[in-house]
Amino acid sequence: MKCRICGCTEDRACEGGCYWADGDLCSVCFTLRAQLVEYLEIANRATKASVGRLYMEAREVFYGQPITYELSERERGVQFSADADERAGILTDMGISEVVQ
Repeated sequence: MKCRICGCTEDRACEGGCYWADGDLCSVCFTLRAQLVEYLEIANRATKASVGRLYMEAREVFYGQPITYELSERERGVQFSADADERAGILTDMGISEVVQ
């Protein structure tokens, strides 16, 4: 068997070793993929919050009245295993200073 991402095999494992974690994914790639999905969820949530803030600002400019934007129940319920410093670093790297919850 060969890992579909990194190409490691039973005879040529990843540096530091790996094992078959999920079908044709080794444990290293499986973990990295899970982290990437988590980061993408953080980015998606931050993007939605940023769009919401921009919408509020635009509405206030055009209609002269503030509006409120809240994260949906689903957005508020998303749980991330990354710690707060790691999330802040990811968001900073993307140029996002804060997410309003």
